[in-house]
Amino acid sequence: MDEKKYATKVNKSGALLHDTKTILSYWDLSKSIKENNEYMINENVLNKLSRVQIKNISLYFNQRYCNDESVLKSLVYFAQNGFPSQSLDRLLYFFAMRSDLFLHDVVIDIIYPYYIDGKYEIYKDDIFNRIQKWVNDGLTTKSWSYSTTKRVTEGISSTLRDYGILKGKQKKRIEPTFLPNDAFSFIALYLSNQGLSGKQNLNSIEWKLFLMDPFSVERFFMDSQQDNLLHYQAAGDVIRIEFPYQKLEEYAQYVIEK
Repeated sequence: MDEKKYATKVNKSGALLHDTKTILSYWDLSKSIKENNEYMINENVLNKLSRVQIKNISLYFNQRYCNDESVLKSLVYFAQNGFPSQSLDRLLYFFAMRSDLFLHDVVIDIIYPYYIDGKYEIYKDDIFNRIQKWVNDGLTTKSWSYSTTKRVTEGISSTLRDYGILKGKQKKRIEPTFLPNDAFSFIALYLSNQGLSGKQNLNSIEWKLFLMDPFSVERFFMDSQQDNLLHYQAAGDVIRIEFPYQKLEEYAQYVIEK
């Protein structure tokens, strides 16, 4: 965190889990992103009061899930073929965090250290103070006012509450959300396809998004192997992780058909 990287335009719309799953359920992979967006707006599939509201939701959807075609195709397949709702929620959370650097870093650099130190409660002021320090340290593209930092803190708290990471109002309880093995394995394959070795995958900071340390991650790999979702082998520092399929879309189909 040694350079400016955070913009003032921070997503304040929350998790949008229900709307996102509705969009995925209507998404037509034979059409372009633009055509799908127009369909969502014209047909008002989200049942919103204004076209502007639907456009804003579509914008956030595109930012979160349309940057990687294989991810989008897999999420659509999951949503349209009976993938467990809880598992899909965890995937939507993961890829939303990956698309929003600020929100991603709040979880990894603020929430996770609290939790791993045995501090299971955090106040909004604790989050605000850490964010204000980032601003003071010049980690934003420009200086934020007090009111902007307050607004961003409120948006962050609300979004993480929607995703189930935080619970409560002023005093937030940090909750390790249940990560099903099918969602865990899909994320592990995604990280593998990003070029991570087995050891790097095991120790990836991305697992901190689920408040998991490497010991917990290894347990998930072993549990997922028992479910025939992957093959995990560790011999000293050498860790091999193999999947039945390397392409996300093919693996998504394998998971559904198991």
